[in-house]
Amino acid sequence: IQRSILPTTIPQLPRLDIAVRYIPMNSVGGDYYDFYEIDDQRLGVLVADVSGHGVPAALIAAMVRIAFSVQKSNAHSVSTVLTNINQTLVDRIGKQYLTASYVYIDLESGRLLNSNAGHWPQLVWKRQEQTLHKLKPDGFIVGWLPQTEYTSVEIELQPGDRILMYTDAIIETRNNAGEFFGEDRFYQLVQTENELAASEFADALLKRLTTWSEQRDGFEDDLTLIVIDIL
Repeated sequence: IQRSILPTTIPQLPRLDIAVRYIPMNSVGGDYYDFYEIDDQRLGVLVADVSGHGVPAALIAAMVRIAFSVQKSNAHSVSTVLTNINQTLVDRIGKQYLTASYVYIDLESGRLLNSNAGHWPQLVWKRQEQTLHKLKPDGFIVGWLPQTEYTSVEIELQPGDRILMYTDAIIETRNNAGEFFGEDRFYQLVQTENELAASEFADALLKRLTTWSEQRDGFEDDLTLIVIDIL
């Protein structure tokens, strides 16, 4: 199930450098990511996190894949994508919950649109300005309230910008004292290691998390990281 629902390839757009890291806690997990490759100027990206682990979470992730796959015609309307996914999954995921973040990148117009369903903030590092933007438009978790509608935010994109999408394992990785790695350390790493290429940054972050947790056989939660650099 897990192998069949995750993308087998990473989109290859001329002006984007994309790195993906997916590490399930168990043999299967509840994190899910996917892409809408519209053309060489437009890309939609979804990251979702199902509560729990193992086969039950993976089955819900499979449902997310189906719900996401039929929304490609709405790819440009980020709030519509999440609204329709919610309407498809409401009352179908039991007591578990699902958070998600969806972005639409339009290189022709030079903008990014984001909609959020109870997920961590969408990060955009602006290299020319040396500033980190945390996008988090209002949006309730998926699958619980049938009338939920999602909002969106927009930000201008420039060459050198970095987009980061992730799940909570990055923030909630704990050391032996039980202390979370936390948002501040993550955000600081985004800023101090901004000169690394997308894949190099992804590897550097995973190495830092492994050192922090002192674990060599995986993390306490499913981990997904997508790094997208604008060239």
